[in-house]
Amino acid sequence: MVLAEERLGRWCESSLGSPIVATLFERGNLSRVLGVRLANRQEVVIKIRPWQDRLRACVAVQRHLAMAGYPCPAPLGDLDQVDAWAVSAEFLIGGGKQRDPDLGAGPYATLLGRLIAA
Repeated sequence: MVLAEERLGRWCESSLGSPIVATLFERGNLSRVLGVRLANRQEVVIKIRPWQDRLRACVAVQRHLAMAGYPCPAPLGDLDQVDAWAVSAEFLIGGGKQRDPDLGAGPYATLLGRLIAA
C-alpha cells in the first residue's frame, strides 16, 4: 500500500501552501523520500513512512538540531498523519557529495562532537 499521489498533492497544498509541479528525485527503502519542486518554486524533501508515534519525537529532535546550527535540513511544519502514513517535509539542501573514504574518521568524529553538543 502506498500513499496516493492525489492525497500527497492535497497534503502539500494544505501543509506547504503550494502544489507539487515536478519530482526531482525519489528514493525508498524503509521510507519513501521525494525531492520536489513546488509551484511557489520552493524545493523540498517529503518523507513518507508508516505511521509510528515515535516519529513526532524524531522530527522534534531534527528541528532542535537545525535550530542549534547542526548541518541538517530544517523540518517544514510538523509531522502529519495521512491515512496510515507519517508525512513530513524539510528544506532541500542542494549540492554536496559523498565524503572521500580516505579522509579517515576525523571529520565524522568532529560531526559527532557537534551532534552531542547540540
